[in-house]
Amino acid sequence: MEAAKIYLDYNATTPVAPEVVEVVSHSLKDLWGNPSSSHEYGFKAKEAIAKSRNELAKMIGATSHEIIFTSGGTEANNMVIESITKLYTNAHIITTTLEHPSIKQPLEHVPESISVSYISAKEQSGCAVDVEDVISAIRPNTKLVSIMLANNETGVIQPIREIANAVKQLNPKILVHTDAAQAIGKIPVNVNNLNVDLLTIVGHKFYGPRNGALYIRSGCKILPLMYGGNQESTLRSGTENTPMIVGLGEAARLVNCNLKSYSTKYATVRDYMEEKLKELPNVIINGQSDVRERLPNTCNVSFLGFNGREILKKCQVTLASTGAACHSSETKVSSILLASGIPKERAAGAVRLSIGRETTFSDIDIVVKELKEIVSK
Repeated sequence: MEAAKIYLDYNATTPVAPEVVEVVSHSLKDLWGNPSSSHEYGFKAKEAIAKSRNELAKMIGATSHEIIFTSGGTEANNMVIESITKLYTNAHIITTTLEHPSIKQPLEHVPESISVSYISAKEQSGCAVDVEDVISAIRPNTKLVSIMLANNETGVIQPIREIANAVKQLNPKILVHTDAAQAIGKIPVNVNNLNVDLLTIVGHKFYGPRNGALYIRSGCKILPLMYGGNQESTLRSGTENTPMIVGLGEAARLVNCNLKSYSTKYATVRDYMEEKLKELPNVIINGQSDVRERLPNTCNVSFLGFNGREILKKCQVTLASTGAACHSSETKVSSILLASGIPKERAAGAVRLSIGRETTFSDIDIVVKELKEIVSK
C-alpha cells in the first residue's frame, strides 16, 4: 500500500477551503443571473459580487470601489505594466530581479522607448532589496516602482512600506505597485500602511478559487487590457464570473476572521520544522536573518553537496518543490535564489517547504525523517 503523501507546496497553490467550495456550488446553482440584468436574478448576482468586493476591500484596508476582479495575478500584473506603457511614451520603470514571471515577462516586451531598472537583493540585507538602491535608481521620468511584497521561494518580506514612503517623498506622482500574492492570508496586508497605489491579489494562494483582483487606489489611472462592456468600472470587460468571485470573497472572509490564528499556527509549525532540519548535517536555511522577516509558513532549505531536485525525486511521501511552480519545467538553479545573493552551490541544493493550514507536527516529523534518510546515504 502506497504511503500517504504529505503536501508541503502551499506556496505553489492551496486546496480550496470547504467553505469556499460550498458558496461556489451555491452560486453555480442559484446565482446564475447576469449581474447587469435589471431583474431579480441579475440583482441577486450583483449583490453577491458586491458582498465579495467588500470582503476583499476589508482584507487589505481598501474601499470596495478600489477592487477590480480579474482572472488572476497574471492579468492584474499585466494590467499595471501595460497601463504604464500605454499612458507614457518615454517612461522608466523600477522593479527587482526577484519578481514573478507575470512581472518579468511583460517588462521584457515593453516598447523600446520604455526603460527598466532591475534592483538586486543582497544576502546581507536578508535576501531583500535595499531601500537606498531603489531610490538611487529613480529618474525624472520614473513612472512606476513594482516590487513584490513577499518572495515566493524564500518567503522574505520586502521593505515595501519603507520603499513606498521614500518614493512618495521624492516624487508623489510615481506609482508604487506590489504583488501581494504570497503575503495575503499569511501576514497582515494593509494598502494604507504599505502606502501603495496598486496591489495584486491571487485567490488560489489563500484557499480560494483560481481568480484574483487588483487594488487600484482612488485617483490612480489604470487602463483596461481589453475593451467591451462596462463591467468592473469599465476596466475589465466581460460578464462577471459570479461563482469564482463569490468564492474569492469567501476566502477573503475566512482571512478576515482567522488571520491571526493562521499566522500563529504557520509560524509554530514552520519553526518546529526548521529546528528539526537544523539537526541534519550541512543544512542552511535560506533567507533566515535578523534583518528581514519571512512569511510564517515558508522554509527554503539548502542541503549542501546535494541537488534539490534529486532529493525531491527520491521522496516517497513529501510533495514539495525547489522553487516557483511557474519554473518547474526548468532544470537550472533557481534564478530567484541567485538573485537573492545566495551562492550557486547552496542554491543548487535548495528545497522549498511551504506549510498550510492542515500541516501537523506529525507531518513534519515524517518529512524530516524522510529527508534525513535521503541525505544520509
